[in-house]
Amino acid sequence: MNKKNRLNVSMIGACFLCCLCYMLPIFAAPVAQVIKAPVANMYEKPDENAAVSSQAGYGDSVNILQSKRGWVLIGTEDNYQGWVKSDAIGQKPNLPDADIVKVNNLFACIYREPNTTIHQPLLKVPFGAKLPIIQIQDERWIKVQLIDGIGWIQQADVIINAKPLNLQEMLNLTQKFIGLPYLWAGTSTYGFDCSGWVQFLFKQMGIILPRDAGIQVNWPGFIEVAKANLRPGDVLFFGQDKKPSHEAVYLGGNKFINSTPYENPIVHISDLRSPHWQELYITARRLDSAWKNAPEFMGVVAAIPENMQQKMRQYTWHKGCPVSLGDLVYLKMSYWGFDNKAHEGTMIVHKNFASDVLAIFQELYRQHFPIEKMQPIEEYQGDDHSSMVDNNTSAFNCRAMTDGSGKYSIHSYGAAIDVNPLINPYTDGDKIDPQEGTEYLDRTKPHKGKITMDSVAYQIFAKHGWMWGGAWSGKVKDYQHFSK
Repeated sequence: MNKKNRLNVSMIGACFLCCLCYMLPIFAAPVAQVIKAPVANMYEKPDENAAVSSQAGYGDSVNILQSKRGWVLIGTEDNYQGWVKSDAIGQKPNLPDADIVKVNNLFACIYREPNTTIHQPLLKVPFGAKLPIIQIQDERWIKVQLIDGIGWIQQADVIINAKPLNLQEMLNLTQKFIGLPYLWAGTSTYGFDCSGWVQFLFKQMGIILPRDAGIQVNWPGFIEVAKANLRPGDVLFFGQDKKPSHEAVYLGGNKFINSTPYENPIVHISDLRSPHWQELYITARRLDSAWKNAPEFMGVVAAIPENMQQKMRQYTWHKGCPVSLGDLVYLKMSYWGFDNKAHEGTMIVHKNFASDVLAIFQELYRQHFPIEKMQPIEEYQGDDHSSMVDNNTSAFNCRAMTDGSGKYSIHSYGAAIDVNPLINPYTDGDKIDPQEGTEYLDRTKPHKGKITMDSVAYQIFAKHGWMWGGAWSGKVKDYQHFSK
């Protein structure tokens, strides 16, 4: 399954934001809300006749990116985007300390009272839907908080405070879903497509995979596995011309479980020795042990230390800069390094964007998007070129724009971030910055930390409403640059 939803950013739009930089404090992060339909189709356009690209399920947190005539463009936790009807969106219940029930049957009915016979169910939600507990009434019924009110669910349908499964538990669980229908773009027990099925299974282990086979095959949490060394739980990829268009989970003994319209349009078990699958087989991937054992993300917002303020006054901030030192904050946060290990980095941003930046880099860390270095540009005496050559990811620097206009760069407002700038250089005709990044200009070649529209970095930043310089129209491309 290869479906792509993009945010197209024009140079006109970028220039418009540059002109409005002094208005930065009024720019808001996308609004976090939840899906209140049992399952909501995500369309490529705000039109029910448009193609469905994915789905979001009841209670899923989403970011609202755009609104248009009864539709909203949402970003989901897997960094996917699509249009849903506005009436499928609601406010997340404010019960932070409540225990949670997770639906553990293929479907569960929720009633207006603890009785199955008086009224029809309010909702029929699929496996995995989560609801806050208000009260456990007795051995049969639990009172739960709905997005639009109160409901009752039967204990036999749920698990209370469910924990992520291990790999073997996930493989055992697959048998529960045999016979469910194949459904293009499906991600729930109402129906799965191939990548929605694999994504669903990994989600039961607490792992959020990207949405599509063509992206999952390059997901950094996977390592490549030879066909002769397959183990249960490995993900198999199939297609033509080495382009994955189908995937499955290996069970062992040459058997794999998949959702496909081939043979029988349901979730079923297939044989890898079949001529059909032998011809289409491309590669396999296994969950990297380093990924499974990575420490939790750490992120802290703090006042800028006095010694760093002294460096800033010396190298990167001066009277006349468009923001005061008091408008900026110091972030300490985890990042996943080029060495496939967790590291702690620091970054200076505008205080209005601190929580947004932490959320973005938490998602980047969770997806193990590789970042080589992360330290304030003051450590390079404010020299942007030295920081770029060192492939250092940084944000604030009170300096002029690179176009020679003399206007302040958006970095001067603490509202722009350059990510892996050596691997993702700035280009304007014959100008390349840094010049040492020339070998990375071919954006079709694989490079660790590269940003393209298929990369999780672009998708995560875009979901949070940040614009990418690599999507500018015209000859100017700034592949490292994200701005709000």
